[in-house]
Amino acid sequence: MALRSLITYIGLNLKRRAHVLPDRDPVSAWKSLTPFFEKCAERIEPDRVTVRVYTGDDVSVGWSTAVIATLERAKGLSLRGWLAEGPYRVEFWSVDRGEILNVLALIKKIGPVPQSKLAPFAVDLDIQFQLIDPRSNRLLVHQGPAEYGNFHPSKYLSEVLGNSRALIRLSESSNIYLFLSLPFEQVDSALREFVSALQALLPFKLSEKSWARWTATRRSGKYVAARINEPS
Repeated sequence: MALRSLITYIGLNLKRRAHVLPDRDPVSAWKSLTPFFEKCAERIEPDRVTVRVYTGDDVSVGWSTAVIATLERAKGLSLRGWLAEGPYRVEFWSVDRGEILNVLALIKKIGPVPQSKLAPFAVDLDIQFQLIDPRSNRLLVHQGPAEYGNFHPSKYLSEVLGNSRALIRLSESSNIYLFLSLPFEQVDSALREFVSALQALLPFKLSEKSWARWTATRRSGKYVAARINEPS
């Protein structure tokens, strides 16, 4: 049976107003997030990790060719492919989970990344997870899409109520989009204390304007959202 309500934190769009990670070193930026993922996240599936290099428009062929040659010699890369993204050609590889730090170190070693409308050399991570209480190391109950009728909060988002997700871009400037599905029915002291425990492990401040309480409608199996104040 689905819960009558739950709380979500829907982060900001990666291309517009994502949470910026304060450290400009990509290795340090990733390490600043690891306490949260180690203590608060149980993976639903393996992390999807990709390294991308852009060529075209405001990114010179000479620069990207040198970077691609370096990546071709790097360990832990596979499934190379490419795609067109507007005026850019995007080369990409899958990255073995254990090689993330080595690939991030390459970004730092190669030197300044060209100024561009997009991050021309970056590691992207897609992490899908359920929440653990870092105070008890226990998985919170009432998680998983089945608890909420496999309901998607927006036709524009692939997220589903019951699961949480992070989309991270790591380069000389790094950011994160964070979707949290918190199985709390009320904005009460239990929720506030849990959110405070999460915030203590994040290197950025959660937005005050990104919280909502979802309530199941009668008979339809759908949920409606009402914005709430930051539960801190």
